[in-house]
Amino acid sequence: MSYITNIEISFQNNLAPKLKSLSETKYYEGGEASKAMDHYADMLNKVNEVGDLYRRANSEIFSMMDQMIEQDTKFRDDFMNGLVADPALVQNLETLGIIPRGDQ
Repeated sequence: MSYITNIEISFQNNLAPKLKSLSETKYYEGGEASKAMDHYADMLNKVNEVGDLYRRANSEIFSMMDQMIEQDTKFRDDFMNGLVADPALVQNLETLGIIPRGDQ
């Protein structure tokens, strides 16, 4: 997941500003270079679109992870609450170190 976050940050902080700066430069006015410069605005838009897609993907991944953590917490709570009915099982799991001892 940090890979996607790094890509998103790279798009926001590095690539997009440089392309924007390049598209606004006056150095390439005139000659054949001016024809190429006409395409930089389109390229900047495409780069921003890709950056937005990475941002959305990153947001979805974080949201999904939050949901999974919440669900895991609920499963754990349901499991722990279910153990109360069987003290022998609780004692065995405490002995194995799977769950914390009740006296701790």
